[in-house]
This record gives sequence, structure tokens and C-alpha cells, in this order.
Amino acid sequence: MAALAASVIASDQISSSIAALDAIRERIEEPADWTPGYIAVERMVDCILPPTKGSPPLENGVARSTDGTIMVATNVEFQDVDTAALAWWFGEGCPSTEEYLRWHPKDHVSATWYTPMPAASSSNREPWVGREHRVVEALGADFGGRPQSLRIKFCSPDEYGVDEALLKEADVDVALTARVCVRDPVLGWLDVGHFIHFTRPLPNGRNGFELASRSCIQEIPLASNERIDRFLTTRPFVKVLDRDDIAVDAQGSWWLKTVVAPLVSRVANNNIMRNVAARMLEGRTPLSLACANWRHATEEFSILSSFVQGAYEASREKGGRA
Repeated sequence: MAALAASVIASDQISSSIAALDAIRERIEEPADWTPGYIAVERMVDCILPPTKGSPPLENGVARSTDGTIMVATNVEFQDVDTAALAWWFGEGCPSTEEYLRWHPKDHVSATWYTPMPAASSSNREPWVGREHRVVEALGADFGGRPQSLRIKFCSPDEYGVDEALLKEADVDVALTARVCVRDPVLGWLDVGHFIHFTRPLPNGRNGFELASRSCIQEIPLASNERIDRFLTTRPFVKVLDRDDIAVDAQGSWWLKTVVAPLVSRVANNNIMRNVAARMLEGRTPLSLACANWRHATEEFSILSSFVQGAYEASREKGGRA
């Protein structure tokens, strides 16, 4: 009986998320073209606290740099939702595929945390840091998007120059930063982008927050590719070319890191190759890929905003961790 009741609850939750998704799709419209305001990942701080001089960073839409790197910006209101509920969702509220499907029942396929959650601690405000979320999802399954295997490696905002002082100045309660990797059947795991999700107060003193999401995609450092690394470090000529006075660690040889990888990365990370990569990895043009990312992010966070406060409060009532 307990299993049946749980199944009914899960089914009701999925139905509610689908209803929320249908409502969202009636009111959003994908960007029609590229928009000015591209910000490189090295300037992530400007997304949180825009500079007083120069062009403002992209607030909503898709932008592209001259070398083909893509920026996607979305903003979703979480009306009457506490920022603690968002932190709870990424910390412990989405432990398995069941919750992941509720988050976006059309695009999300499966999910698991590859690294365990740290022990509860009042000082641990970012329990997701250092964890890796392995998921399978599509960017618009209803619009022809194919499921992709992803590794989302959460890290500290400090790694992007986003420190506590900056977050406090910008009135940010929660900031999540991560490196995103996609599984290619030939090349293996490829690092393909970064994101930051950060909260900011709703205007006019309204209760809740806005979740701003900024993603930088199609930035591929091939030095981190596992299959290329294994190939190059096991070839005889690499062993000959390795310098004896430089240690060769598990990540690859000196030759790979200092000569081959930078050369391959320079060849791969340009406008032409990024056009090719978009078609290879997703079967899309770069603009279509960017818009699919924009739609997916807008949809999944809008769905999350519809239920996360209730789920958070229910967890607290059951004795879940705060």
C-alpha cells in the first residue's frame, strides 16, 4: 500500500509539473536572433554586478562572441519562494531520477549524484560544491532535441572570481557555479561550458526572488578530454618527447599539456569548428543550440518555482536537513 501511495503521489507531481510546463510554453517566446551583451566566462563577476561603464551584459536572450562561444541568459521569478528552498533543492531536494523528472518531465530522463553529500553542518552553506551531478536530458525533447549524457561539476564561485564580498554587495543569497561536460560517443567526456545561477531580490519589495542563470557554452579545452589523454599518453613518441625533469601525473604528459592540447584547443575553439561541433553534438545550428538552451533553462526553473517551496516545507516537516 505504501508503494502504491508513493506511486500515486509521484504521478500527481509529474502531472502538476506538466501542467506548469504547458502554462509556461503559452507565455514564453524563444529569442529570434543573437543579442548584444556577450560576457566571457572570465568576466562572470560582471553578470552579478554589472560594470558602471561600457556595454551592459546580456540580461535575457542569447549572445555570441566573434570566436563562436555562446552565452545564454535567463531570468525566472520565484514568487513567494525562499532562497533557502532553492539551496535545499540543490543540496538535498533532488537526490534521484524521481525528483529530476518532476523538475522537467519532458526533457529530463535520469539523474544521480556521483559524489556523496557532505555531512550536515550549519557552516556548510554550499553543500553542492565538490559534487558531480550525472544526468541525461534533452534540450527540447518535444522539439526534436536528443537525450545527452552530462556531468555537472559544481565548484565554488571563488573559482570564477565571485567571492563573498561581491555576493553580499549584489544582495545574492545563493550562487551556484559549475563546469558542464557532455558525453560524445567518439571523444568521450568533453568539457563544453560553464554556468552560474544566482538569486536576486524581486523588485518593489515583493516576496520571493529572481533566479538569474548565465551559461557559457561551446568552450572546449581538449586537454581535459579523457580519451584523447589516454591515447596521447600511451603512444611511444610521447614517451620519447616527455621531459625527464617534469613530472608526468595521472592527468596526462607534459607533452600533452604544454604542446598538443593548446594546439588542438586553438584549432578546435574557433567560429568554424564551433559551428561543426554544434551540429555534431546536437544536430543544430549554433543559434538553434543557444535557443534550445534558453528554452530549457526557462522551462525547468519556471517548473521548479511552481513546487519547490511546498516540497521544501514538506521536507522540513518530515525532519529533513535545513
